[in-house]
Amino acid sequence: GRLVLNAPGPQHPLFDVLEQAMERHVSPEAAGFVRAIFALHDTEDLGQFLGKAGYRDVDISADVKQMSLPAPRRFLWEYAMSTPLAANVAGADEGSLARLEAEVVSGWRPFEENGALSYGQRIVSARARA
Repeated sequence: GRLVLNAPGPQHPLFDVLEQAMERHVSPEAAGFVRAIFALHDTEDLGQFLGKAGYRDVDISADVKQMSLPAPRRFLWEYAMSTPLAANVAGADEGSLARLEAEVVSGWRPFEENGALSYGQRIVSARARA
C-alpha cells in the first residue's frame, strides 16, 4: 500500500484567533481540536512516526500554500459545522455563539482581502510505502 498525507502546520495566527475564541466561548475541547489539526507539522517527527509505523521509502517535504477562503463569518460556520467542532458548537448557547462569531470575525480582519480570507499556510506532504 501507499500513503499520501498532507498536514498543515504550524498553526497560523488565523487559527490562533479561532482557537482562543473557542476556548473562551465554547469549550476547552473545541480549542483542543483546533490545535490538533496542526499537530503533524514537524517533518522529522513525522518521518520517525511513519518509520515506526512500518512505512518505508518515506519522502517528506514542506511548502507554503496560499489559501483563499470564504468571507470570515461564512468560513467560521462552514468550518465549525463540517468538522468535529460541530458537536461542541451544538452544545453552546446562543449568546456564546454570538460572542464567538463577533470575536473571530473581528480577529480575522487582518487576513481579509476583498471580502474573503487569504493567508499562507505551511503544508507538510508525506509519501511512503507500506
